[in-house]
Amino acid sequence: MLSDLTYLFLIWLSTLIVGWASWPSAAFFLGKLSDRGYGFAKVFGWIAISYLIFLLATLKIIPLALWSIILISAIWVVFNIFLERKHRILRREPLNIKQIIFTELLFILLMSFWAFIRSFKPEIYGIERFMDFGFIQSLFNAQTLPLFDMWFSGENLNYYYFGHFIGYIILSLSHIPPIAGFFVLVAWMFGLLGILAYRLGADFLFVLTKRTSPIAGFLSLFTVLFAGTWYTSAWMFSYAKHILLGNPAPAFWFSNPARIMPGTITEIPLYGFLVADLHPHMWGLLNGALVLAALYCAWRAGALLSLKNPYFWLLAFLLGETYMLNSWDAATLGLLTVAVFGYIHIKNRKVHQLIYVVLLAGLSYAAALPWSLFFEAPISGIGLVRDHSSILQWLSFWGFLVSIVAIFLGAIIFRFLRVQRSQTMHFVIIALAVFFLAFMEVFYVKDILSEGQWFRANTVFKITSQLWLWLGVLSGSMIVWTVLSLKKLRAKIFLVILYCLIFLGPAVYPVRAVLQFQIDKRSPVPLSSGLNWWKEKFPADFEAYEYLRKTRNTLPRGDKIRRIVEAEGESYTDSARFSVFLGWPTIIGWPVHEWTWRGSYGEVGSRRSEVRDIYTHPDKALTQDILDKYKIDYIIVGELEERQYSGEIKKDKLRALGKIVFDNGKAMVIEATK
Repeated sequence: MLSDLTYLFLIWLSTLIVGWASWPSAAFFLGKLSDRGYGFAKVFGWIAISYLIFLLATLKIIPLALWSIILISAIWVVFNIFLERKHRILRREPLNIKQIIFTELLFILLMSFWAFIRSFKPEIYGIERFMDFGFIQSLFNAQTLPLFDMWFSGENLNYYYFGHFIGYIILSLSHIPPIAGFFVLVAWMFGLLGILAYRLGADFLFVLTKRTSPIAGFLSLFTVLFAGTWYTSAWMFSYAKHILLGNPAPAFWFSNPARIMPGTITEIPLYGFLVADLHPHMWGLLNGALVLAALYCAWRAGALLSLKNPYFWLLAFLLGETYMLNSWDAATLGLLTVAVFGYIHIKNRKVHQLIYVVLLAGLSYAAALPWSLFFEAPISGIGLVRDHSSILQWLSFWGFLVSIVAIFLGAIIFRFLRVQRSQTMHFVIIALAVFFLAFMEVFYVKDILSEGQWFRANTVFKITSQLWLWLGVLSGSMIVWTVLSLKKLRAKIFLVILYCLIFLGPAVYPVRAVLQFQIDKRSPVPLSSGLNWWKEKFPADFEAYEYLRKTRNTLPRGDKIRRIVEAEGESYTDSARFSVFLGWPTIIGWPVHEWTWRGSYGEVGSRRSEVRDIYTHPDKALTQDILDKYKIDYIIVGELEERQYSGEIKKDKLRALGKIVFDNGKAMVIEATK
């Protein structure tokens, strides 16, 4: 466990340095936050450095190597030093040391807490972990961009991987190995999202009351990071009812809130952290918080869109890299940006200047070109939803947040409280959230799932993440303001009790879920134990992997990629494990994933047939042609291949096609002849 503490210290230290080095830039844009952008400097710095390296590596100006990462990071530091010396951004007023220390302690506490929780189950196995880890490991092998597809040899990856690229940069500069680093990144993201949600929650109260509040901050932190849904409330009610009647108690399962509406995926942030998800929508939460901070500061400044407005350029960059992280977030956050600035322009009677919105969109698109030039979205239009969510199902998921919004709006409407124009940012965000909630029940974006039961799964999945963040961030300020707006103590007490009831189920969820999915009947182990499952389940295969891993590590930095063939198999199975953990491309990996990324099953299906022919077809010449076509370096014949092809493997043929470099009796690696 000492190594885990070392890794946590290294990622905290590197983030501290990057945050301090980036603070002048962050304060220049986000100086209206109560901490002058200190907390957000951490995520802004990592994004800025990663984007610069991504751009230069795509242009083939620099390679993906530690020295180039250090070089660009140093240039970024020098730029910020120059910015501070020229504009004295941080020295305009004394630094709030107590606030800085509080932010760091909160970050360390949250990150360490989640690293401890993850230590009970640090398996890079199941759900999407193969995919997420494989992207990061592939980046450690890559020399330039765009990134090769580890599951579709010979082609570039047609998926969002800029978030994984940020993770690769963080692990490289922190000097943390990828296996342990995978879960260190999850803990890092948990801690960082917590401090961002806290700061936004505390500061959004300012536009309502002209002051900030730690209570509002902690309420927003809890809602964004920990809270469950009313599914738990319904389960608690059913549990009590069954116990009173003497019936067997209903089972609780932590993932039910994510599938409560049939045919959809409605994940709350905590669920993503429970399953150690480094998927684009999770990286999008950090980026969404940064965009919210930029919009908050622009709102406070009353800034109109123009070429002289620094927020114009900041948001052009942020929305561009948002598209690189997750194009769905570019739609939600892009429309939120339009709504916020649209209100500012209308309020100032400058509607004609909204032409800058078009220019903003164009610049955002230009910022995303290093990635979008190589990406083709596998969508075919917009459709009408056929099967809508039932009211009870919808309330089970959204009722928690919607009730907080309803009480906030009710306090304004029924008590005729006056809200100044400067306080209406809440209404703009709420209005757009309502728009998207309605949109998901009426429209969906057509992708390869559009004909089945899960026809709107991706639409609901990706939009839900941002809406939870928006409403969660607002929740703290709405609750505190509503309680403060009541004059009578009895009314305040009643409202506090009502809020406690609203939060009861969502507050029980994290306890039940963590105990059930992470801790129950387990003991903590080092985060570097991520591949123990493989060692235990397929020990012979794992020995083959260890041989190839050591082989990879002896290769020069610019030549670490080899092409392999391993058994083809369905997504979410054990197949494609060598390509994932070596970061080497195979002919075909998880086929359904490749189908979704490429929008067509044609070549996916033909590649599956070719892989089967390599192992089972008796014709040596045909097999050699396939190996030559994909420039295969190693053929893997392991326990999984034996299981997959059930005694059909033509081992004599395969041995004749190369040199056996590893053989333990159950797993064999053949170096293909070229």
